[in-house]
Amino acid sequence: MRSDVALDVRGDTEHRLRALMAAAQDGDRGAYSELLRLCDPMIRRAARRTGVPPDLVDDAVQETLTTLHNARQTYDPSRPFAAWLGTIARRRSVDLLRRAGRNRRREVY
Repeated sequence: MRSDVALDVRGDTEHRLRALMAAAQDGDRGAYSELLRLCDPMIRRAARRTGVPPDLVDDAVQETLTTLHNARQTYDPSRPFAAWLGTIARRRSVDLLRRAGRNRRREVY
């Protein structure tokens, strides 16, 4: 598992993500929908780089998007969005890997 996983985005993409998140925080549903659509492939990349197996990537995406939704008001638009999202994605991916490991130890086939 790599600890240096980063969500690399170009400056114009970062600016767009920040603007969409700020609009979403103000209640713009269209901006929020577009933001989530743009985040999906970034989260998938972060999950794969963190070591999440292919059959669990969708779960990592779902957990990350749920956390993003629950924590969206804590985001500061003056800070990089990709770094904020990357931290959430990595943490949810690691949580998923830990949970999967515990489940495998307990399951009997």
